[in-house]
Amino acid sequence: MLAQYRRAIETGEPIDFEFNGRYAIGDVIRQIFVVPLRGLDGRVEQLLVTGIDLTEKRRMETALREAQKMEAIGQLTGGVAHDFNNLLTVVLGNLELLDARLTQDSLRRYVIAAVAAAQRGGQLTQQLLAYARRQRLTPQPVDVNATIAAMGELLQRSLGGLVQVETQLAPDLWPAVSDPTQLELLILNLAINARDAMPGGGRLVIATRNVPPDETGLPPELTPGAYTLVTVTDSGTGMPPEILERALEPFFTTKEPGKGSGLGLAQVYGLTRQFGGTVRLASTPGTGTTVEVFLPRAGARPAEPTKTAPRSQPTPRPGAGRVLVVDDDHPVRAVAAGFLAEAGFSVVEAGSGAEALAILKDGPVALALIDFAMPIMSGAELVRLARALQPGLRVIFVTGNAESLPTDALANGESLLTKPYSKAELLHLVHDTIGKV
Repeated sequence: MLAQYRRAIETGEPIDFEFNGRYAIGDVIRQIFVVPLRGLDGRVEQLLVTGIDLTEKRRMETALREAQKMEAIGQLTGGVAHDFNNLLTVVLGNLELLDARLTQDSLRRYVIAAVAAAQRGGQLTQQLLAYARRQRLTPQPVDVNATIAAMGELLQRSLGGLVQVETQLAPDLWPAVSDPTQLELLILNLAINARDAMPGGGRLVIATRNVPPDETGLPPELTPGAYTLVTVTDSGTGMPPEILERALEPFFTTKEPGKGSGLGLAQVYGLTRQFGGTVRLASTPGTGTTVEVFLPRAGARPAEPTKTAPRSQPTPRPGAGRVLVVDDDHPVRAVAAGFLAEAGFSVVEAGSGAEALAILKDGPVALALIDFAMPIMSGAELVRLARALQPGLRVIFVTGNAESLPTDALANGESLLTKPYSKAELLHLVHDTIGKV
């Protein structure tokens, strides 16, 4: 900074520069303006120095760039997951059709192995959709403390004997807006990540507290309000700044190939954003990592959990009636048609909305199975026109991305089937929908 002052004195011209300083309160960024003041003889006698604090502005700019990057990655990820679900529907559907035709048990093991791999692919798409905030969730008031307390045995079993798990739960914790199952998954993901960062063992602390609306220093993407905070801290290896900056990106991992998908933290981030919260990371190499999960405070108390008896899987009833299957993707359409034909239904296929309307003009159908996202004419538009031809038409919408459906998509009694699906899932829904009064 002294060099800048010297230059202003020597040139006699105003200058400005950015200054980065480290103080007890933290790093500070200032824009400094230096104006030379001349005496009667024209020589510079004084300097007028003015500083503007840019620390918060730079922090907000960085946060905005990060939010824009994460949003762009989320949109791309959601699109990939949607297309992947279409592929998995074809793979799993054809494997199921093949399995029903196999006469040699020695060959069935290959089908079983392929199905297991495809199902793992389905789990992967669910993680991708969680990151992209396109899952269909059921946000509700959740007792976070009770959820964490109930996970004690699961966490210790998952983390092993080398990791000491400690909880510090605020006694007056507010209920949070979340999904009970997804909250468990979120905490388990963070705990397993922490375990991997402590290969020789260590200490994992899960803490909770209330964040009042007037608290300062919150992540800028949060809307003003009250939050319930879950903090997961480990004593592991920590992360340098360049790794920390990318830790929430999907598929980014420092683990060896085959040791992790890089979706754990990304899934946590996506879930919290979908609930209206966010995630903030802090880490120091050699010291450990802290993950802060902000969840909006719920306005009501959590409902008491209800226990339901496990449902048996009923045997699909033989089909009856004419079913129209509409999908612009021929292999996906063929899987659905194959499942229905095997169940005894009379199946007609259409590759577009126009083809479907032409079929409906020729005669009634008992049910229409319609892909929601089709080019030229969407599933919703097709249903509107189809019901002008056949009032009361029963409809099942099929989608690979349920969260992308408009809120009023099922307003007229339509059912929903999410890709990939099994033969049993399809037939149960078809029978239930046909049976609606």
